[in-house]
Amino acid sequence: VLVQQVRRDDRGFSAAALWNPKLQLGIYIRFRGEALKYLVQWKTRRSGDYAMGLLPASFSPVGREQAAKERGLFPLAPFASTGIQLEIGILEDESARDAFLQEWSL
Repeated sequence: VLVQQVRRDDRGFSAAALWNPKLQLGIYIRFRGEALKYLVQWKTRRSGDYAMGLLPASFSPVGREQAAKERGLFPLAPFASTGIQLEIGILEDESARDAFLQEWSL
């Protein structure tokens, strides 16, 4: 598991992408970095299988007790709500990948 604090652009958004050069296909996620400050990446490499996940998160996955000590939890009052913005998309070719990289200066 890899945990990263995300950087935000001037609009407050963060993003991440995965590109498969063999398939010439990729995916991306874009989200509001103020509410989701971390990006958690996990992967498994079982024999003949490969799976990976990208999870925007409001706190580091150190456990609830440790996160509370680090002031990383943002509890909601009963019946309260909050909203987040999350976009999931497909990078269907190299030009889409390049445009994403250029937009995010990666």
